Amino acid sequence: MNIDDIYADIIIESDNDQENENKQSNENSQSSLKEDPHQLLLNKIKELEEINENNLKEISNLNKKIDSKDNEIETLSKQNEQTKKVNEILLKNISCLFKTSLLEIQRKEKEINSLRDELANNNNKKVQSSNSANNRQYLNYEMPKK
Repeated sequence: MNIDDIYADIIIESDNDQENENKQSNENSQSSLKEDPHQLLLNKIKELEEINENNLKEISNLNKKIDSKDNEIETLSKQNEQTKKVNEILLKNISCLFKTSLLEIQRKEKEINSLRDELANNNNKKVQSSNSANNRQYLNYEMPKK
């Protein structure tokens, strides 16, 4: 890659700037040529291996997290199914209790009405017997003698 390619969008205002850039470009290319190309490749390979190793570690960590989340999903699904079953049982139980309580209320109402009728009958009998006793007293009443 040429420096002119990198800085092609920059307008150079003076010839001195152009000359300075050319000198820097030549110095950079000469210094890179001085280094061993084999060593450059080895360094680049090491760098890529480190990146690859980091990526593999990250993939391993992510796979562990996925496994953990899968286990959590499985556990929660089982709990959800159990909760649904318990909920269904409780709904049946409360429905039975409600029906039973309605029947019990009806039975108690009949019993209360029966007791009220019995009480009313007893009161009527007392009133009637009281009236007849009063009538008897009235009939047995003797007029005072003058």
